[in-house]
Amino acid sequence: MKKKNVKPPLNVEKEVIDLFHEIEESPSYENEAIYQKVKRDTFTMPVDDYKLIKQIRHDALSSGITINKSEVVRAGLQLLSHLSNIDLELALNGIHKVRTGRPKVV
Repeated sequence: MKKKNVKPPLNVEKEVIDLFHEIEESPSYENEAIYQKVKRDTFTMPVDDYKLIKQIRHDALSSGITINKSEVVRAGLQLLSHLSNIDLELALNGIHKVRTGRPKVV
C-alpha cells in the first residue's frame, strides 16, 4: 500500500517552524563570550614585538593550541589585568614608546 503525503495540521507546522527559528537564532556554543560584540582596531608596535607574537604562536602550536595574533594580545591583556598595581607599573615601564601613525610617504 502506498503512503499518501499527509500534511501536518497548520499549528504543528507553525510550531516546528518557530522551533527552527529559535534554534537558528540561539548560540550553539556553550561559551556565550564568543558572541560578544567586537571592535576592530589598528595599532603600531615594534618589529621585535611581532617576532615575539610569532614565537608565542609557534610555542602554542607545538603544545597543540592554535591561536591567532589577536588572541595572543588578548591573553596578554588578561594577564596584565591580574597584576598588582606595582607589578603593572613595572611591566608598563618596560615598554618602549613608539611613534604612532603611519610613516610619511617620501
